[in-house]
Amino acid sequence: MVQKIKLGLLLLIVTLIFTGCGLSSDKKDPSTENAQYHNSFPEVVKLTYENVEFEPLDDHVSIMNWEKQKSIPFGEISGESIDIDLYSNKDDSSNFIGLLHFNNQSYLIRPIGYSHDIESIKTYIINTKYTDFEKGLHVIGAIGSPALGYQYVFYDDTNEEWLVYHNWGIPTVIDVNKDGNDELLLQFQGMGNHFPDISVLSRNNVNSFQVTTINDNFIDLMEIDPSLNRISSTLNSDAETLEVELMGEEHESKKYKFDTLETLILVSD
Repeated sequence: MVQKIKLGLLLLIVTLIFTGCGLSSDKKDPSTENAQYHNSFPEVVKLTYENVEFEPLDDHVSIMNWEKQKSIPFGEISGESIDIDLYSNKDDSSNFIGLLHFNNQSYLIRPIGYSHDIESIKTYIINTKYTDFEKGLHVIGAIGSPALGYQYVFYDDTNEEWLVYHNWGIPTVIDVNKDGNDELLLQFQGMGNHFPDISVLSRNNVNSFQVTTINDNFIDLMEIDPSLNRISSTLNSDAETLEVELMGEEHESKKYKFDTLETLILVSD
């Protein structure tokens, strides 16, 4: 009788153990539910955009103790020329400032570049082809340097206001989704511990623009641990595809192209 009881208890224990194992095997490990692309390149990447935050240019300008060094043509609006003068401070070696001149008004742009490196200051006149280029917000161009980044200059002809948006990237103008409207791919070349990255700047509507960064989208989707791996993105010479590279504990690179403005797709090797 005792042996039968012991045998029954043993069978009960074994049954409970296997039942428990079965239950646990049916449950997904919460830590792996979102790990489908953990450090693995996805075939499709949905880009997340946010509205660009602009700063107005100050038209209350004093240039006392500042000395003009250079004048740069910066395009035109409706036949009215735009110029930017570069100034350095007479009393110290502070960074260059710029004065944008348009329609008998002057507007302050800063910072632009280091005082000892005027040759590094570059301008980019952006030729846009927006179909709604009547009234609204328009990107005119960019001025700056690799050391301090670039000031992207916008003109709001509805409110007759000049605005700037700062970004570290150099612009390439391209219609990425072939809809007749140009986008800007802003290539940051990398500096120090910051790896190359691409910002996509596009018109959101007549009065606003939106921006996203390629690295951030891949880091979020691939669940990159920045202490172990980094993401780098560069625009290829064909200006149609992007090279995205995983670097660090693992090392791999893949080529992507735009399917739509909101979607990147993997290009087959």
